[in-house]
Amino acid sequence: MSSVQDQIECRQCGYQEADYIYHCRVGEDTTTCRLHESWTVKRDQAGTRCGWTHEIDEGFGALWYSRTGRSEFAGHFLHSAQELADAETWLRERLAKGEVDPHASYLTHWNKETKQVELVIGEFYEWPNGQ
Repeated sequence: MSSVQDQIECRQCGYQEADYIYHCRVGEDTTTCRLHESWTVKRDQAGTRCGWTHEIDEGFGALWYSRTGRSEFAGHFLHSAQELADAETWLRERLAKGEVDPHASYLTHWNKETKQVELVIGEFYEWPNGQ
């Protein structure tokens, strides 16, 4: 199956580099940032297309980190208060042990009332120009 990947503006927080993936064969797409949105084909018992399912999962926050001495990043999107608490514990422990880069690792929380992304730990990492 082929797919097209791009970066678009997140409908929830306005972040300019949310990930967008379009799956060509089935015509489904997904947007992932602090919001998860997808259009999925519904099929009947015979496997015939019979409509679409549109889901929007308002994100709770995100954990981004880079292990010390490495250039790759990992990101995890959070969808509950428990996931946020677990991510905060994990990141604080890794920072204390020096296992993650403190200049490229952070945890955010989506504040529904203010409709703002708030930092819990760290600071937003700005990609160097050209990357």
